[in-house]
Amino acid sequence: MDGRRRTPPPRARDLTASLPSFAAAFVLATVAGLLFRAKMPPVRVAVVGNLSLDLVDGAPPRVGGPPYYAARALAALGARAVVRAKSAEADRPLVLPPLEALGLPVEWRPGASTASYAFSYDGDRRLMDVRELGSPWSAEDVAGLDAEWVHVGALFRGEFPAKTLAALAAGGVRLSFDGQGLARPARSGLLVLEPEPELSVLRNVSVVKLSEEEAMALAGGLDERSLSALGVPEVVVTLGSRGCVLVAEHRLVHRPCRPARRRPDGRGRRLRRGLCVRAKPRRRAAAGGRARDAARPQLVGGVAVNLVVETGEGVYTIDAETEQVLDFVAGAELSETPQPRVELPLLVAAAREGSTVVAVLHRRPPLAVSHDAGSSWHEAGGGLPPGRAVAIAEGDPDRILYAAEHRVYVSQDGGRFWRALEPELPQIKQVGWLEA
Repeated sequence: MDGRRRTPPPRARDLTASLPSFAAAFVLATVAGLLFRAKMPPVRVAVVGNLSLDLVDGAPPRVGGPPYYAARALAALGARAVVRAKSAEADRPLVLPPLEALGLPVEWRPGASTASYAFSYDGDRRLMDVRELGSPWSAEDVAGLDAEWVHVGALFRGEFPAKTLAALAAGGVRLSFDGQGLARPARSGLLVLEPEPELSVLRNVSVVKLSEEEAMALAGGLDERSLSALGVPEVVVTLGSRGCVLVAEHRLVHRPCRPARRRPDGRGRRLRRGLCVRAKPRRRAAAGGRARDAARPQLVGGVAVNLVVETGEGVYTIDAETEQVLDFVAGAELSETPQPRVELPLLVAAAREGSTVVAVLHRRPPLAVSHDAGSSWHEAGGGLPPGRAVAIAEGDPDRILYAAEHRVYVSQDGGRFWRALEPELPQIKQVGWLEA
């Protein structure tokens, strides 16, 4: 049974404040020129795909899937759009009302099943378990869409066969395609991305949207040459809070976005002398000896476990054991530490202690470790997000700090196992151990 319902659209400010990272990046890509180019009349956009039931950290199921999140982005833009979504009849009362509440015309199609996913988080790493796959889409399912652009919200490989995409593209309709439909195999269980062996399915696609992980699985890199090799006129790679990368006509452009920031607990006293240079006046005066003592290194078995993190807003002191923010100095900077010479490609940062060298690379996994001063290397850090800085404790090469964009990770065993610290910080520039 089909139906279109209209309700008053929500305010764009309310929606964009809560958009997930990949949907926010989709908005950026849209504004950047994929759908609404300057000096062109608004085009009519359609989104097709399966709705899903998402279970996050054991909470009750909630609506998800590309049609829902793309509709949120399009509603926030005030776009003239229609959404055609599919789910099992039994799940329709749960998944359809939240989609209709966004105010866009909705065309529902019955499916044999509803896609279902369970999510859990280990620091910044997301683990996904595929509970059930949604129903594939046929050429008949997509017939009659009144649109110039269609975003194909694929969730798994084979959900939209080449015949279906050809039917969508008939009559000059331009397609954007969600790369989940290339990198996610059509099976249940723990999700492991796999490259699509046959990319001819993209012959009718004008734009492909990939997550960073999907781009690495399919293209092997985030550089222009690797992404252009997919053979699609335009490629969008979403980077979470770092925005997105656009590739078109053999040109690569990075479109940043402003991430929402949570201020971690703890503010305002000065760090120990010698750690920071060019510090601006304190925002808050010291609150007595107790506060000053908090920034001193906490000792476990005689070993300092505090660390310092330079961000775009100032320097934080964090207890690596309790994960509490002990101190913050606005506008402060850490003294620069000379980096060792490392002859590796895609180098981002490096640190050395004795014969141990740890290098951060722009690849996956993001770490290379050497125990013979760089003569030989082995990979490390599988599962870590892209890195920005690294530090090794003086006299103890097993204690390593790794900084992603907004979070710090600690290893106590030379980089084999990592623990994400709780504080989510402004953009990180440097890290270091605060030794006694």
